[in-house]
Amino acid sequence: MTYALVADIHFHGWSAFSKVDETGQNTRLTALLNDFRQAGEKARIAGAARMYVAGDLFHVRGAIAPSVLIPVRDVLADLVAQGLEIRILAGNHDMEFKHSSRLGNATGGVDMIGVTLIHSTTVFEDDKVVAVPWHESTKGLREELERVAQDLRDGMKNPGDYDLHIHAPVEGVIMGLDGIHAAWLASLGFKRVFTGHYHNHKVLEVGKVISIGALAHHTWSDVGTEAGWLLVDHRVQHFASTCPKFADFDADGGGEGVDDLVRGNYVRVRVKAGTKPAAVTAIRTELEKLGALGVIIQTTKELTRSRAAAAIPVSHSPGGSISVEASVSHYIKSLALAYEGVVQEMAASVLAEAV
Repeated sequence: MTYALVADIHFHGWSAFSKVDETGQNTRLTALLNDFRQAGEKARIAGAARMYVAGDLFHVRGAIAPSVLIPVRDVLADLVAQGLEIRILAGNHDMEFKHSSRLGNATGGVDMIGVTLIHSTTVFEDDKVVAVPWHESTKGLREELERVAQDLRDGMKNPGDYDLHIHAPVEGVIMGLDGIHAAWLASLGFKRVFTGHYHNHKVLEVGKVISIGALAHHTWSDVGTEAGWLLVDHRVQHFASTCPKFADFDADGGGEGVDDLVRGNYVRVRVKAGTKPAAVTAIRTELEKLGALGVIIQTTKELTRSRAAAAIPVSHSPGGSISVEASVSHYIKSLALAYEGVVQEMAASVLAEAV
């Protein structure tokens, strides 16, 4: 059995480095739609009958603009017409409320023949997949996963025959962000555990736990992460995103590999405080000549406290329970110590995006 697996698509009318084309469609949304379509078409060629979305089809909780919803529906309908069934798991960004439900799930806007919306724990016997949507607490998720594994055993079925799909934070996927322990997930006994939520493709526990990673880079927080989609059968193949990446480096860090880092991507460069405006302009011009699709230049103080971040403790239970709020708070504190004024600029950017 072969299927495609993608997560954290975050279809949205992104404002940074984008514009509206002649049809009124956001250009970064168009890039995401093209990437998603290509993944579906390649999966069909490879023999997949189904594509699973492991959460966060959309980006804005509780408010999907028609200019986003309609193009997404069109692409889904095209893939279904090509013979690809699509199954969409509820992620935290898809839900208006804290907990998964049919009423509060934005993916209800793409309900159609050939698209299955997963609001609650569901077992798919055709692909031997168990899909569990977002839970607000890791404690609640752990209890649900233990229940599902036991239910399979009670029904004379072996969890080791099934892949588990979840949308949840997993420790070890992104440095500085905690979550459920990968070893605990592996101990549940499923064939493999595939997770959405953290935007980085990473293989843990010798292939037993696999972070899918986001379909593409979405913000500066995705710098350095591996984006794309998976083709799953007896093995797992990762296909890189075709969308531009977010790239980040220091202007005085050396020139080796800069061309590949810059070309076709969005670039943010840090320069030392006191750098003359003419030098900043020259850096911007050179990056644009190298093919950067967008450039942000930040002038910061010397980052003298970057090592202090590691000293900030984060408490969690042996089972890996930690709230999203606590994990984010730890990450922000780490950044605040390391980057000082940069965090303020990031916060202003987030606020502008939210407005």
